[in-house]
Amino acid sequence: MDDTVSKEVFGYIQDISAPGGIRSITPKLVARELNEDPGRVFEALVALSDVGLLTQNVLVMCPNCSHILSHTEPMNLNNNMRCEYCCSEFSVSGDNLMVSFTYVPQKKTHHTTFTRLLKLVRVNQ
Repeated sequence: MDDTVSKEVFGYIQDISAPGGIRSITPKLVARELNEDPGRVFEALVALSDVGLLTQNVLVMCPNCSHILSHTEPMNLNNNMRCEYCCSEFSVSGDNLMVSFTYVPQKKTHHTTFTRLLKLVRVNQ
């Protein structure tokens, strides 16, 4: 994992997560905004979540209308769902799952602490 990309990603997320700002973000959006490789951005986001600076969320998207569904109970692949927006029924698959990340604002870190946290993740992988 590239510490430079992780720092850039984390700084960007802190900026857009200011009070009243965005609460959840996808790797694709971050990669596009920072003009970075999506794979490297995803790795950075996962590393940041591994040290508690972000949380990971799995979202279900309707394959018919692309609406993000709200769900409160655990799901398995092949579970049937009904879109509350367009009312279509579909079976949950990897094609309609999406990972998003949410900033954990109470986890303030100093630059040195941030670097140590990232090194710790690399050692444990």
